[in-house]
Amino acid sequence: MNLDNKILLDISKELSESLSKKITRKTIKWMQSLDSLRDQYHLTNRWDDVCYQFQSEDFYYWHFYEDMIMEYVILRIEELNEHEANAIWLQTENSYDYLIEMDENEMAIDGKFEPLNFLNCIYDTVRYIVDEYICTQAKVWQNDKLRKQLKYDLDE
Repeated sequence: MNLDNKILLDISKELSESLSKKITRKTIKWMQSLDSLRDQYHLTNRWDDVCYQFQSEDFYYWHFYEDMIMEYVILRIEELNEHEANAIWLQTENSYDYLIEMDENEMAIDGKFEPLNFLNCIYDTVRYIVDEYICTQAKVWQNDKLRKQLKYDLDE
């Protein structure tokens, strides 16, 4: 890999990380503004619900919350400039394979390349942010209400 490509990849990675963290913060704030849907006494918002599911390993309602989160993240991705969305997409597992396939099929990759026009690329980008950033935060997030609920479950 030549130096120019290395620099470009480093810039892309830094931009992706910054944007992914920003989207994660927005997602958490949004979910904290929504009332809890669970019957647990101590949980008051949907972000607590999500964190509780990860930390208690009780994933009964996970698909509902995951769909909510994915839809919200899609909206945030759509707000990005093309180069910002592409920077995040380039961090996904499938981006490399996709670009290799384009190269092998002699498809042009130039400044007008817009991978996020393809539904699978959007899905890969959203899935990356949800798995690598949002779920990672949910696994370690702490607050008094969440601690009380987890302790309450242990005491029962």
